[in-house]
Amino acid sequence: QLGLGDEEAYWTPQVVSALAGLKVVDVKAGAHHALALMNDGEVYVWGHRADGVLGLVGNAQYSAEQDVSVPMLLPLQPKDADPAAEPRLVHAIAAGHYHSAFTADTNGELLTWGVNVDGRLCQGDTTGRDTPTATNMAGIRKMVLGATPTLLIVADNLMACGANDRGQLGPGDGSGHSGVTPPPGRCAGRGGARARDGPDPPDPPAASGDGPRHVPSAARGGPGRR
Repeated sequence: QLGLGDEEAYWTPQVVSALAGLKVVDVKAGAHHALALMNDGEVYVWGHRADGVLGLVGNAQYSAEQDVSVPMLLPLQPKDADPAAEPRLVHAIAAGHYHSAFTADTNGELLTWGVNVDGRLCQGDTTGRDTPTATNMAGIRKMVLGATPTLLIVADNLMACGANDRGQLGPGDGSGHSGVTPPPGRCAGRGGARARDGPDPPDPPAASGDGPRHVPSAARGGPGRR
């Protein structure tokens, strides 16, 4: 997950040589993956491959059978189906433990991918995504992804989706709601922003955990390494 091309643990910062010569303007890290945004709007990802968390399906160099130890370019599909259309231009990135997101284009459209057992992708369901997938949300000013929740600032409103078994969405009613879209009337600032109206969805089936688990191999010796 360090993007250094190996599985060693390092005690001092190392240069990620695969991105040398590129201008990195932002970087985010999840539990076992990371992504970096370039000044030209391109995104590179690397780390543990499980459950679509890398979003690399569509990159010809990607193999779903192996973890990605060197940063790999994230395929950015055009907004429409025209293959000649320009790909989306990414403005901001975010990473949770086992899901990721970016905002794109001039309207701040939100795209998400990865684990979605509790609706944290804000897609209106609990189906995981293995490629960046557009939501019905736009105008995103800021986004923060935690272990299970996704928090969004839209205009002057704070919106949230994902697991809420410990109150992490902030609805203020003590519910165990798992929101598959930013909940109507919940965690809203001035104006009470809302996504889609409708009843709260049922809680998803119990899962064995938040996402893929990975136990690092024993560190090997060497200069600057554990």
